[in-house]
Amino acid sequence: IGQLMLSDPETGSPLAIMDATFLTMMRGGAASAVATKYLARREVKDVTVFGAGQQARTQQMGVCAVRQVNGAVVLDPNTQACHDFADQMSKALDIPIEPVDDVRAAVEMADVIITATFTREPLFRGEWLCPGVHINAVGTHSPDTREVDTQTVRRAKVVPELSSACLADAGDLILPIVEGAITEEHIYANLGQVVAGLIPGRESDDEITLFKSVGLAVEDVATAVHVYNLALRRGLGTQVNL
Repeated sequence: IGQLMLSDPETGSPLAIMDATFLTMMRGGAASAVATKYLARREVKDVTVFGAGQQARTQQMGVCAVRQVNGAVVLDPNTQACHDFADQMSKALDIPIEPVDDVRAAVEMADVIITATFTREPLFRGEWLCPGVHINAVGTHSPDTREVDTQTVRRAKVVPELSSACLADAGDLILPIVEGAITEEHIYANLGQVVAGLIPGRESDDEITLFKSVGLAVEDVATAVHVYNLALRRGLGTQVNL
């Protein structure tokens, strides 16, 4: 379990110690929610989730926060985790969620695909993607691992959280470049550029869009400051005299 220490930016004095694991999951889900808002089609009925861990839960929450989702399916090698995810998240989000094991069918039916796994190899084949699908790829983040294959990246409008971070750590983008299938110019824009209106996001219902995240420290800081201020206003937390 990680911990985050929030410090005063002027004095360096510690302000709070928080559960970093929970904060990271929540800010990850929030980042994908923003990406989904700007890159997914307005009509999102079906979501496919790869991975049944804690990160997948906040990712599903994020998508449901910005789109009216009808239902979802979840895939995970851990059958019990898969069933637990389906049971718990269907109740939490009030949508039907079904554990499945047919990867191709799950990909072909999806309006949004979430990948939140520790896999080293691609989870599905890019040729299975239907026009208009949006992908939030947030799991593996090392140069030699990837959740999506080269064909997926080639077919997609690629919008990372921050291109420099992903080109350093995300095998999903690094490996297709090493293969010579794409160049760095294939990256369309950073998410912040789209949100700021500097570059348009989704431009047609047929586009395949891909958001790749490796996590940014600035997101942890922004989330921690927000939580800290909420705790002060609500009188929560334990005061410690140092």
